[in-house]
Amino acid sequence: ENEDLVKTLDVIVRTCKVNSMPTAEARSIREETSKIESELEMKRNNMELGYADPSGSGEFVSSSSVGLRNLMRTSSDEATRRAAYDGLRTIGPFV
Repeated sequence: ENEDLVKTLDVIVRTCKVNSMPTAEARSIREETSKIESELEMKRNNMELGYADPSGSGEFVSSSSVGLRNLMRTSSDEATRRAAYDGLRTIGPFV
């Protein structure tokens, strides 16, 4: 029991050390990085994601990244899988 407690406390101490910011400069950089990451996350969450319907209409079909991945894996239609793939690829340039 004591050995488990020592292991748990060791994990807590190591976690605290990893997350500590020893200098004002390090804290400033971390705050700026967090701000940039937050802005990117908000933009990414509002990104219109989907694919162009390959059945002839070319109409935009809204879908999440998870939905596009599932479509790529499960659709029996190659054109639909490709459209889902192309839709997913729009994330990279956006980011």
